[in-house]
Amino acid sequence: MAKISNFICPTSKRYSATWSDTPEFTNRIVRHLKLREGVRNVVYRDSLGKLTVGVGHLITPKDNLKLGDRISDSKVDEFLAEDCRISLEAAKKQVAMIDVPLTDRMMDTLTEALVYVNFQLGTEWYKIHRNSWSLISQGKFLEASEEIKASLWYIQTPKRVNDFANFLIRVNNE
Repeated sequence: MAKISNFICPTSKRYSATWSDTPEFTNRIVRHLKLREGVRNVVYRDSLGKLTVGVGHLITPKDNLKLGDRISDSKVDEFLAEDCRISLEAAKKQVAMIDVPLTDRMMDTLTEALVYVNFQLGTEWYKIHRNSWSLISQGKFLEASEEIKASLWYIQTPKRVNDFANFLIRVNNE
């Protein structure tokens, strides 16, 4: 596995430097995303018809790629590193918005879960899944884990939703 550098982002003012600021955390995130997303070096259309390449990287105009174009493994890693950085930065901001006290361990677990959600759904996912986010921000993690299982998101990607639900249960138990 290629080493991804410059992945760790600066911590928010509320977020303490913990396990999520380590290379081990970074490697865990990368392994999980490659498992769930797969790795494709050829530009394809995802289930929503959007041009995608690498590890679920949505093509932007600045990428200068079209359907069928091939990219190198190093370009896959470059896209993944940037997408992960964005997802982690958003996750830390989201954790800082939680209305209840969290231990470092709870923050780490929740941050990891939110990285995956931000990666899959985009960093503004919580504005769409308002009920789930409301429960999470109130520290009602078990209720939130049930709420997301009753969503269209669950029908579309049950493994990903179950992953998130299990993380929320872990946060509740920590």
